[in-house]
Amino acid sequence: MEETERYLLIVIFLAGFNRFPKYRIPVAIYGSAILFGLSHLSNFGWHGESFTATIAQVIGVMGSAFIWAELYLYTRKLWLPMIYYFLMDYISDLQSGWNSAGWSWNGEITDYIYTVLIVSVPLLFSIWMLFGKRRQVMEDNADLILNLNGRQSMI
Repeated sequence: MEETERYLLIVIFLAGFNRFPKYRIPVAIYGSAILFGLSHLSNFGWHGESFTATIAQVIGVMGSAFIWAELYLYTRKLWLPMIYYFLMDYISDLQSGWNSAGWSWNGEITDYIYTVLIVSVPLLFSIWMLFGKRRQVMEDNADLILNLNGRQSMI
């Protein structure tokens, strides 16, 4: 379900900003990641998850979502981010005892460091991906995803 949400958000942003080619890839990546992260606000209270833990989860999911969006836009393969997402959730569930929310926040310095790293490293990587040949590959794939070249290829 969450993978479908991500795919649809990316396609909606690509189509919505298609008249602004300079911005459509960054908007698709960051807009879909922010909305996907915010959708995790519903985990507040799940298995006793605190509000601060939920905010940390929203931030962490946004960071990962940058990578998932770029992985899809760069490869045009939806199954790659789906496998990445599954493995990340599976490992998280193993560590949390299958508590689907699985985030905690104690207000320690390590919580702050972890939260900053989990969003800043993917953000820096995503910015790097927006330049040069990497960007051009994503632009070409966006055209194919939107079927602007007359080809059929969605997944």
